[in-house]
Amino acid sequence: MSSNDAVAMTIEQQHDAIMQCCGSLQAALAAGPGDLAVAQVRLRLAGLLQTNLASEERELNAPIRRLPTADRPRDFVRLGGEAADLRARYSEHVGRWTPAAIDADWSGYVRSATTLIQQVRDHLAAKQRVLPEWKRAALRQTRDASH
Repeated sequence: MSSNDAVAMTIEQQHDAIMQCCGSLQAALAAGPGDLAVAQVRLRLAGLLQTNLASEERELNAPIRRLPTADRPRDFVRLGGEAADLRARYSEHVGRWTPAAIDADWSGYVRSATTLIQQVRDHLAAKQRVLPEWKRAALRQTRDASH
């Protein structure tokens, strides 16, 4: 899947693709060191996460932030903070686990990647539960702003 394909997806489809990619990465990690799939899947996951970040900002977060605080949907602040923390942990993970570091400490990399994958999955599951409400709020704000 190319980044252009991900751009054309709905946010729900992007979330599904990220979850599938997380599963592919776990399978590649289980195959052991030296599996070229790990690098390929890492690159694909990075692209999906970046595309999703841009989509959510454009379609959800920016419109919701324009709403009065009292009108913002549930968990908006909490999940927004969690997303920022997760992006920071992801950046730290990618910076730490260079190809040389992965080769030098495969089991450490697997532990770190597995933890991060689970955090991404948990975050997306929480977002999926509130996504319909967030979409309605973003649409309401966009509609109200155009009148």
